[in-house]
Amino acid sequence: MQIKSYYTKLLNALISKDNPAKIYKEFILKFPELPENPLLKIEHLLVSYIYNASGNKNPETIKIISTVIDELYKNEKLIPKYITTFTSFIGLLTSHYTEKRDWKKVGKYFKLFRKYYEEKITFNTIEMNEIMYYWIVFKLSYYSGYVEFTRKFLEKAIKLSHKNFSPFAGILNYYIGLSFFLQKDYDKAMLLIDNAMEHIYIKKNKAISTKLKLVKLVFVYETGNYDLLPYQIVSTYRSMRRKANIFEYEKFLLRFIKNLLKIPAYDKITLQKYFKETYKTIIASEELKQSLVEDFDFVSWLRSKIEDRDLLEIHRGTATKEEIEKIIF
Repeated sequence: MQIKSYYTKLLNALISKDNPAKIYKEFILKFPELPENPLLKIEHLLVSYIYNASGNKNPETIKIISTVIDELYKNEKLIPKYITTFTSFIGLLTSHYTEKRDWKKVGKYFKLFRKYYEEKITFNTIEMNEIMYYWIVFKLSYYSGYVEFTRKFLEKAIKLSHKNFSPFAGILNYYIGLSFFLQKDYDKAMLLIDNAMEHIYIKKNKAISTKLKLVKLVFVYETGNYDLLPYQIVSTYRSMRRKANIFEYEKFLLRFIKNLLKIPAYDKITLQKYFKETYKTIIASEELKQSLVEDFDFVSWLRSKIEDRDLLEIHRGTATKEEIEKIIF
């Protein structure tokens, strides 16, 4: 069996949940080393990517993505063969380093993504490329706090996210919602996260839909509609139970909101104590901390409560306006 055939076999196993670990083990036993041939090396890496990407932001995934991009860059004649993978991986790396707020790497990869996006060198539809482009821009603006840079894209981005069925359309809706959340326009933020959760891709993806439900708990808390939280907590818990795996950060967030609900909003002293205790617990675990800044920066939100500062201000403390403007434009 050739390397490429394992890619298809593993992909089918993941879809049917037919023991992908067994297939991957068989693959590694047969092909333990990365081949010297660039084409075979890329195919080997893509098999590993398919397996590792089935986890929850497995660190190995980022390493594989970076290696694939480097290999393709060194062997440019292979880029047309893997152009969709290449542009998608660049987008995913840009997204990853945005969460890390490594603006130098964000600038490097987003510049590369824009090159292929603007020249329309891809096998994806032009519309899907636009959605991915806007998804990165809105995510970048959320993590940097400079949401004003998204205003010129807003109308078209919302229109695209509503009519398209690609995976990124639902995620785009969510990140537009986050930009409104930063600006304290909670009604629009709630509407957009609800729209995102109704997207067919997100409905089918239990991991993403659960993450969005957990974020929505924070949104509901910020609106002050505490009476809605018990129902939302139960709904989120049910969503978690339907998944193959329940992650520690998910249990942590749900427990945090449940305990938060027990403290009256007027009891500022007890609230502050609870916020500080929660923050210390997170900071003590690097793994938990990293999980709680992915897709929504819960750690910064907690800091805004402890320090009584605007969340937008905290996000803007990681980069200058000029830095972000240079990356986006």
